[in-house]
Amino acid sequence: MDFNLKIIFFVTNLSIILTIISGCALDNREEKTPAAVQCSSGLECYSIGKRYFNNEKSPEWRDYFIASCYKGHSPACSQVGIAFEDSTKGESMAEKLYSIGCERDENLNSCISLIHFYLKKGQIENAKSSFIEFCHKENEEKCSDFVYSKFYRDQFIKFLPDSCKGGHSYSCRLYESIIKND
Repeated sequence: MDFNLKIIFFVTNLSIILTIISGCALDNREEKTPAAVQCSSGLECYSIGKRYFNNEKSPEWRDYFIASCYKGHSPACSQVGIAFEDSTKGESMAEKLYSIGCERDENLNSCISLIHFYLKKGQIENAKSSFIEFCHKENEEKCSDFVYSKFYRDQFIKFLPDSCKGGHSYSCRLYESIIKND
């Protein structure tokens, strides 16, 4: 009887361990780089992807750019995100890649791409919160250049007053400035 209890205990523990391992694998499934990609760093993946894009125009460049984004090379995030925007299946992928890049992007191209993406989709609330985040990360001059650009100006007028009322003082100054220039 003691032997049977040991077997039950062993099987139960093994079952728990396998469940935990499979759960971890499922949690990380979206962060994995495509299987065919063989590169060790974000920059290396980016270089290989760029070679595919420039020379052969093969679709493999996307896999390498995605891997590059996941491995920390932020410029790849905004560049490959654009490729996914045009397909309905790829919209969530584009948003995810822009978000990853924006979280760690030094030159903030991914942040601008994310705001642009939300504006094109008519997701004003998401655009507003991303914009406020962008303005906190970047100096006000770059932020205002972005707002004043012809493409975005009319979109920003829609949410700058709400951002201003919400306590984002820079939104207030930008909105007043836009109104004065009209």
